Amino acid sequence: MVSAAPGVDYVRGEDGSLQQQGWTIRFVADANSGLPYPKRVELLRDSLTVRLITQDWH
Repeated sequence: MVSAAPGVDYVRGEDGSLQQQGWTIRFVADANSGLPYPKRVELLRDSLTVRLITQDWH
């Protein structure tokens, strides 16, 4: 499970998302991969969406 920034209030959603400092952060995993890391990380705030797509975690 991904941790929130230390010392800052947060709310964890039932779907595993994280809300902190005005951002909603979603961790999207490929159900078939079996990997412990997300395939995609989405950061949402107001009308802005940032998507990080990973190929390889180190």
